[in-house]
Parts: sequence; structure tokens; C-alpha cells
Amino acid sequence: MTDTRQPQTNDPGMTGLKMADILTLPPPLPRLVNWMIRQEQVTLAEAAAYLKQDEATTITHLQSLIQQNYAKEIREDGKVYYRVRLAHKSSRQMPKDVWKVLNSQTDAANVFISYSRRNKDFVKNLHSALAKRGREVWVDWESIPSATDWWEEIQTGIELADAFIFVISPESVKSEVCGREIECAIKNNKRLVPVVWKEVDPYLVHPELAKLNWIFLRQQDDFDSGFRKLLSALDVDVDYVRQHTRLLVRANEWHDKLQDDSFLLRGSDLQQAQEWLTNSVDKSPQPMQIQRDYIWASRDAETKRQESEINRQRSQLKLQQALLIVVAIMSGLALILGVWSFVLYRSAQASRQEAQEQQILAEQKQIAALSKASEALFLTNREFDALLEAVRAVSVLQHLLKEHPPEATTRQVLEVQALTALQEAVFWVQERNRFVGHNGIVWDVSVSPNGQYIASVSADRTVRLWQPDGKSLDILTGHKAQIFSVAFSPNSNLIASASEDGTAKIWRLDGSLVTTLTGHRGSVNSIAFNPTGDAIATVGEDGTIRLWELDGRLIRTIQAHRATIWEVHFSPDGALIVTAGDDSTAKLWRFDGGLVTTLRGHTARLSSVSFSPDGQTIVTGSWDYTVRLWQRDGSLIRMIPAHNAPVFDVSFSPDGRTFATASLDKTIRLWNVNGSLVNTLQGHSSQVRGLSFTPDGQWLISASGDRTVRLWELNRKHISILQGHRAQVYDATFSPDGAQIASASADRTIKLWNRDGTLLRTLTGHEGPVWNVNYSRDGQTFVSASSDRTVKLWDRNGNLLQTFVGHTAPVRDAAFSPDGQLIASASEDKTIRLWRRDGTLVRTFTGHSSGILSLNFSPDGQTIASGSWDNTIRLWSLDGTLQDTLTGHSGWVYNVSFSPDGQTIASASFDNTVKLWERDGTPISTLQGHTDGVVDVSFSPDGQTIATASFDNTVKLWRRSGMLLTTLQGQTGAINSVDFSSQDYYLVSASDDRTLIVWHLDPVQNVDQLMQLSCDWLGDYLRNNPTVEVDVREACADRSTP
Repeated sequence: MTDTRQPQTNDPGMTGLKMADILTLPPPLPRLVNWMIRQEQVTLAEAAAYLKQDEATTITHLQSLIQQNYAKEIREDGKVYYRVRLAHKSSRQMPKDVWKVLNSQTDAANVFISYSRRNKDFVKNLHSALAKRGREVWVDWESIPSATDWWEEIQTGIELADAFIFVISPESVKSEVCGREIECAIKNNKRLVPVVWKEVDPYLVHPELAKLNWIFLRQQDDFDSGFRKLLSALDVDVDYVRQHTRLLVRANEWHDKLQDDSFLLRGSDLQQAQEWLTNSVDKSPQPMQIQRDYIWASRDAETKRQESEINRQRSQLKLQQALLIVVAIMSGLALILGVWSFVLYRSAQASRQEAQEQQILAEQKQIAALSKASEALFLTNREFDALLEAVRAVSVLQHLLKEHPPEATTRQVLEVQALTALQEAVFWVQERNRFVGHNGIVWDVSVSPNGQYIASVSADRTVRLWQPDGKSLDILTGHKAQIFSVAFSPNSNLIASASEDGTAKIWRLDGSLVTTLTGHRGSVNSIAFNPTGDAIATVGEDGTIRLWELDGRLIRTIQAHRATIWEVHFSPDGALIVTAGDDSTAKLWRFDGGLVTTLRGHTARLSSVSFSPDGQTIVTGSWDYTVRLWQRDGSLIRMIPAHNAPVFDVSFSPDGRTFATASLDKTIRLWNVNGSLVNTLQGHSSQVRGLSFTPDGQWLISASGDRTVRLWELNRKHISILQGHRAQVYDATFSPDGAQIASASADRTIKLWNRDGTLLRTLTGHEGPVWNVNYSRDGQTFVSASSDRTVKLWDRNGNLLQTFVGHTAPVRDAAFSPDGQLIASASEDKTIRLWRRDGTLVRTFTGHSSGILSLNFSPDGQTIASGSWDNTIRLWSLDGTLQDTLTGHSGWVYNVSFSPDGQTIASASFDNTVKLWERDGTPISTLQGHTDGVVDVSFSPDGQTIATASFDNTVKLWRRSGMLLTTLQGQTGAINSVDFSSQDYYLVSASDDRTLIVWHLDPVQNVDQLMQLSCDWLGDYLRNNPTVEVDVREACADRSTP
């Protein structure tokens, strides 16, 4: 039989080179094609010269392009030329050099313009203006061709563009094609820049565009002014955006190549990508998940490569050591070979030294890489993964310090990197365990009432039974389609599951099947036991509630909704049943089938509903992104805009004070019943579908589209977050006994808190932002300084004792003398005023040439130090005499502080540094490390540790010698103040993000203690998760407690 098949070739009349094709060509073809496009046509010799290859090699590249119909051969005047064959009917204006764009060699952002063809004349003018200023512009001038490759070309254009300009007009907002282009840009996390050409109804504009600042280039607008705004918008963080574009292209290519390791980042590319990801926290556009996955996969591969290199170096070292022994034996056996043995010995010794040095260098690089990887994971809210990387880093560090201690400076850098990574992960991690085993999306999870078991159900058609420590107990099989819901009986002896196969099943804990419930027409979406455990409710696609006895007998069927029902629950007293429907309503039913009431208000599908433990409140979650709280009689309590995507599950905590929500946006959020957000749990890499609290309320279990079940500890042990202020918190200070904290805010209030975060009282009275609070040494009173130009004196309980009036500008700081009899205040009016407690003005100090931002008494009470906008620190006697002026800062001095022994002065400045001075003004040292202005500095009670607060959103801890100990991160705004408690183990920081954080610093002082805490936290995960990498398990082998 003859094979008549022919090799596949492209029809030259229908296809040619598209932009998408360039990205898939192997090197050096993309570079060659790009060059050929600009040259129009080239000879073989010219191409070979450009590639710096011989002609024989170059002709194979050209023939490859010809075979794919990406190029053609032309003969003119006896010469052979080669020309790129562009795609048929491609009339898009594409960048002249895509690789120039991707390799960051252009100075300005390139853009994709989405518009309606009816606005073509305006867009031509816009295109011309952008092109004149060096922008690469992607725009389609012709009607939409019907070729099948057209949409691929648009997608490629959007993917390769740094910014996406959408021309707003009545025609474009209604255009289906423009709508698809917007969705593609959003999908790729592109910077969106809306430009208004014609007025439109804002409600017709895509929500993602509607929420942005629009640039107006209408006929009646000043084009030059608007165009300057456009250029500014395009060029914000252009390097960051260009890297976003470049990494997106490379990540997509890696994904399209089935995650082939050869497409991963290496060397400087990987280092730059990790730094880009680390710096992306407050940037726009945000990294996409595929970019994160690509960088993390590259980092994992690099780490494995480094580990392999270290193992190779260790093997080589062992070989060299063995050779030394052999040489020594040889030299002892034959003196006549002495000279030769000596030569061999010296050679082996040199090789051994070189191998050892290479091993040390490799380990140092590995520590730095792991520490940076941990920080990147931490900043992207993957604290659990950050902890794993940090444990790796510290483990390698400890091995290095034991076997090959580096010199002091290198050791300090490595220790700070690794210790900071470990400390921040330990402080912030809440994910305690990760259960891996399902092969599909995990739809639901349930904790048994006795707290001893966890059941999860998945699209893989299985029910998995786990212990709370993550140990897999059993896999229940029998359903013929994915399983959507699971529940335990009240006595924890039975498990019920509901499936897309139209059935529900009841199982014993040993995995044996009790019965199968059949009767629903279509999928069964949810299942619930009644409180007494003698009945089950199921709901499904057919819109019915079906009530069953445990032996499988049907009690009754209730036609509850006209559409699919997604969830069902019994009230705690068993009297009511609540359902969540596709018709945007929740309904309350009696057990006998009677309708009690309908909860209306949601504008999209209800996915979840739950009763509070006392049965008096109902919470509903919807695809309209909101959560609503209702009274039992159906009246609405409040609506909460809970997520940025559909809400999939809602669940009350056992005490009823909080509830949790799960969403398509990959987050879990915890809320007080008053509607205030308590916490956001992040870490899942896909939608979160199910939630279940443990009976004691200390833990939350989640089920996700990332195929994992995760266990979260709700109360952090090493930090407390204090929330309640409605604006920036400018100051926070401990009372002398460490039991109470006072905070001052731009919301014009002072709040008093217990150290554990309990709010005691909110004080009002100031008519402007409150900048500062300070306790007297006996802790019975405190003072506050405000922009309302006053200082107020309060007792410890918050009762107002006195108001000091006299300053003519905002008062920025106030402090007690050590004996508590005098109060000094610093103001933007350039003066310091000294007062008695009864409000009598003692004297006014003048001398600063600009506003005074801070002051402090020396411990002996004889000197006042002040810091000012004039960049100086001034030292004053109590009689107003100027003792000294300290200069050296190049920015405003925001704070001055004395050490407890009074011998050292620390000054915090907007020049990003802290300076230490002798009491007589002699400079000691400068603490450098912050990347933005430093606005507060505080000594620990023993005077050996210094804490600094900065606008770079971090707190740093330093030795008094100037050595950096660690960096505390987590607050999302500028840090305005730091203060140690008298116990030395606690530090409070106040931030622009409206929070205070109390940090328990004891673990920070000891790397072994931090490692012990880390390994204890990871213990269950390391013991029971089969996917744990060996090096992490080994790092904790002698530490984690059973």
C-alpha cells in the first residue's frame, strides 16, 4: 500500500508571519525575522553577517522560515534575496521591533489603542501625537477582517503592550469587539488608561474603566494639556510596567510549552524578576498569578540547581580529602618519591581549597536567594510558603556558620537576611497545615462536631476523611460525578455527601455506605443534618428541598424555588430550614413545608446561607459580591460589600461574634457582626469554595479550587492588630507599667487599649488631628498634642484635666519632665512652651528657624532636645538657654530620643537615616537602611536595642552599635511611631493604614528560638504531607515536636 500523505505546509495565499508567531520561533529566528522586516529584503551574505554565523548555518535558518511560509525567496538580476512574508490582510500598525520593546531598550511605554472605527480620525491624530514622542503604538486602521487569526493577533498586541488606551465614545462602549479587547486587557492585568473623546453615560462604561481617572480629549478640551496628562499616566513606573509585559510574555510562553524548564528564568533575569515581584506590592498593574507561578517555578529550579552544585562541591571536597590521605600514605611508603608526593600533596591541597571556597560561595548565594524568595512570597501574602523558604535559608546558614564561618560583614548580611525572612513569616503566618490529595477542585469541607475529623469533597468524585493534623484516614468512593457538599451528623458518627450524579450518600466513619438517597432531578448541591441528627435535608438543581430519614425514606418534598438551590441549613433549634437560591433570594421554611418568609435584596445568585449559633441572625453570600445579615423575621440588618468577586460560602464562628466569607478572589475574610473587617486570609492560589470552623472557634478550615484543604489558626501568637481608628494613626505609646496603650489619630480621637488589643475607651475633645500622646512617669496621666493648637492633660482613665492654650500653629509633640511637674510642647509656630500641670506657662523657647516636630526630656530632667523642619536638633536648658545645635541631617528631623542612661541621643530624619550622638553633641554613628523618611526612634528599656519607624512601611530593630537586627513588615502604610514597653519584649507601631500592631519581640532575639517556633508550627505539615521536600523536613528533623 502506498502512503499518499504529503508533508503539511501552509497555504501561501492565506497565511504568513503574525506577531504571535515571532514569540514561538526558536532562537535566533526571532532576531533574524525582526531584522529582516526592517531591511525589506536581504541577501544570504547580509543575513550571515548580521547573525555572525557562517552562510551554511544561516541558510538553514532561512530555509526554515521559507518552509513555514514566514519568508520567501526572490530572484532579481541574477541575485537571490529573502523577504519576510507577512500575514495576509494584516493591516494592524505593530511595533517596528517587538524584541526592542521586550528587552527594555525603549524610554517610554508602548500602547495598544482600543476604539470604535467611527472615531478613526481622532485616533489617527492621537496615534500621530504618540508616535512623535517615541511611543510604539498598536492600532487597527481597517475594518475587522474575518480571518481566523485576527483575534490571536489582537490578543498578542494587548499582551505585548505596556498600557491599554480605551477611547471612550458612545460607539466604543457598545462595541462587542471593544468589550472583548477590554476583557483581554483586564485578564492580562494591563494598565488601563481611559481617554474620553465623546461624552457617554458613565453607567455604560466597563466598571474597571469607570473607577479610574479619565483623561479628557474632547473637541472642547485643551488637547495639549490633556495629552500631557496622558503621557504622565503612561509613563508612571514605566520600568516596572515594562518588566510586567516582559514577564507576562515569557510566562505565557513557558505555560504554552507545557512548563518546560528550559524556558525558566536564570541568573540576573531571575534576580530582577524576584526584585520586581518583591517591589510590586503597591504597584499597578499587579502581577498575574501566571507571572508569580513562573517566577516561583524559576526560583525553585534555581534553588535545586544550587543545592545540586553544593552537593557536587561537597562530593568534590570529599574526593580531595581522600586524595590527601592517599598522597600522605604514598609519601610515607616511599621516600624516594618524596618530591613527587609533595607536588601531588600541594596540588590536592590547592584543589581542596578551591572546592571548599566554591562550596562556601554557593551556600552564601543559596542563603541570599532563599531569603529573597521568602520575602517575595511574604509580600504576596503567601506566608506559609515564605516560612518554608525561610526555614531552608536558616538551615543552610546554620550549616555554613558551623562548617565554614564567613568573615564578620558577610556573616552579618546573611544573618539579617535569613533572620528577617524567618521572623516576618513566623509573626504573620496563619496557615497551619495544608492537606494534599484531591485530584480536582475541592468543593466543600466540614469539621465534625467533636473536632476529631475533617471531611472534604471534590470534583474527583471522592470524600476524603482526615485528622486535624492532616493525616489521611480514608477515601470514600461511590459517587459517579463530582461531589459538591459534605456534612457530619451531630454525634460525629456519620458523614453525608451530595453529588452532581443526582444522589446523596450517608457513610459511617469506617467508610462503609449506610444508604443512598435518590429522587432529585439533576444535581444535588447541598446537604445538612438537623440538630437532633434524625433527619437530613438535601437541595439541588430541581429547585426542591427533600427531607429524609436516616434510613433513606423520603419524609417530604418542598418545591422551594423556581430555579436551582445552592445551599440548605437547619436553624440551631431545628424549627426552620433556610435555602439559598439561584433566583437571588433566600427562603425560610418550617419543617412541615410551610414558607415563613423570603429574604430579598441580593441582585445575583445566592451561593451560601448560614444561621448564627443562637439562631437569631442569618448571613447570606451572593454572586453580587456582597454579604447580607438578616434578622430571623427576614428584616435586613446590614449589607456588606465583602469581596471583589462572587462570594461562595459564609459561615458563623461558634461564638457567633464573627463570620467568615470565601470568594472567587482567592481570599477568606473574617468579619465582626457589626460589619467591620477583622482579617483577610490569603494563600490559596485559586477560588475558595468552602469553609468550616472547628468547634472551639480557634481554627478555620478552607476548601479551594487549588485542590487543597487548608487549616488556619485565627489568633496570631506574636502580634496583635489593634483596629478602630478611622484615619491615620500618628502615635502610640505604652503606659509605664506596659499594661495600657494610648493612640493618637488624624480622626481627632485618642483611644485607650489593653495590651491584648481590647479597646477601653475613645476620647474626644480635640478639634483637629492628634499628633502625639505621652504618659507621665507614674502612669497616672498623659498629655496629647493636636493640630487644633492645644495640649490636653488627661488622667489614666481618659478624663480631661486641663487644656493648654497659647501656641499659634499646630502642636506636634508634648512630653512630661521626669518628675511629672512640667510639660513641654513643640509647635509648628517654631516655639517650645514649658507649662506647669495647672496650665500656667513657665516660659517660651525660641531659636529654631522652622516648625518644631518633636521634643524629649533627658532622663535627669535637665535638658530638652528638639527636632525641627530646619534639619537641626537643639539642646536646651530648662531656663531656655540653648546648649547646642546638632547639624548633619539633610532632611527634617522628625523625632529625638534619649537613651535610658541619658548618654546617647538618637535623631530620626526624613533623609532616611537615624543619627546617634553623644550627650555633648559629638556624632557617634549613622543608621542607614530605610528607603524613605524615618519619623520616629525609640530605645528599649535596657538601652541596647533601637527601633525606628519609617515612611517605607517598615520598622527596623538595631543594636545600639548600629548593627541592623531585623526588619518588621506587615502594615500597609507609613509607620508613624514606635514605642517599647517597659517589659522590653513588646513594641507597638502606629501606621497610616489606621492600625496599631503590638509585636512580641522575645523570639526575634534568638535564631534557635525562631527556628524552634517555625518547626513547631510546621510539625503536622512535615509529618503528614507527602509532598514536603526533603531539605525542609531534614531542617526540622530534630526540632519539631510531636
